[in-house]
Amino acid sequence: MTDPAAHQRALADYLAQTPPRSLERLVERYRSGTEVGPPTRRLGTLKEWSRRYGWQERVREHEAQIAREAADRLRAERLADLERRRARRLKGADAVRDIAMDALADLLPDEPADVVRMLKYADDTERLETGEATSRVDVDIVDVDVSELSDAELDALIAGRVGGTATTRRRRARETPPTTGGNTAPLPG
Repeated sequence: MTDPAAHQRALADYLAQTPPRSLERLVERYRSGTEVGPPTRRLGTLKEWSRRYGWQERVREHEAQIAREAADRLRAERLADLERRRARRLKGADAVRDIAMDALADLLPDEPADVVRMLKYADDTERLETGEATSRVDVDIVDVDVSELSDAELDALIAGRVGGTATTRRRRARETPPTTGGNTAPLPG
């Protein structure tokens, strides 16, 4: 009968080896005399324990757990970094808003547009960072049964002449400010 503590210690020592793990290397360590009370000094015993108690499966589980823990740590680090960046952008938006508010107090006749752009930038950045909408888009919805349309009406629908002209839609699209690709508002100006 196998002593469960001996088997568990041998398994723990085996898992602690750097890959590639080796029963031969483990038994050499036990035979070297550097271990106090090794669980066994016989390679055959280690091989039997490995087979009987599924050490290779336990190695796979151990490696998978290590990989999960590393991925969790990396994910937590990335989330913390993203939160630091988000906080920095919000702080920057607050600073721009403060500058704009100070400029309002000292307003010169030719500066109102600059102050308005700064305030809009600060507000848009804050809204992007908090997941709020930064603009409104008008959408014309045309509820038409296309099977009942003539060819000319269908061509007009495709060309965008139904529910407003294509020019009107392009103008609306231009009025919606583009973003810079990240979670920041378009730069003022």
